[in-house]
Amino acid sequence: MRAWWRLAAASPFKKYSPSNDNESLGHGTGRARATVRNMAKQLQVTLVRSTATRPHFHRKIVEALGLRRLHHTRLIPDNAAMRGMIAKIPHMLEWKEVQEGASS
Repeated sequence: MRAWWRLAAASPFKKYSPSNDNESLGHGTGRARATVRNMAKQLQVTLVRSTATRPHFHRKIVEALGLRRLHHTRLIPDNAAMRGMIAKIPHMLEWKEVQEGASS
C-alpha cells in the first residue's frame, strides 16, 4: 500500500506540472505578441493632488509609480499593472497615452 504523499505526487490532477509551466506564463498562447504591440505605447502620468492626509496605500501607489512631488511627470509602460495603479487613485493623477518615439 502506498502512502498518501506518494499518491498525491503521482496524481494526474496535481496543480503544478513542469510541462504546463510555459503555458501558465503565456508562452505559445499568442499573448506575447499582444504585449510586443503595446510596448510602443507609454503613459505620461503627473501627480496633481498631494499625498498629505491620504491613506497609506495611496502614498504607496504614488511611490510605486515613481512620482516624488506635486506636478512631477513620469513616462511609464502601458500595461495592466500600471493601469490598475492609476485606477486606484485617479483623483490624484493626470495621465495620457503617448507613443514612445513622439516628443511632447
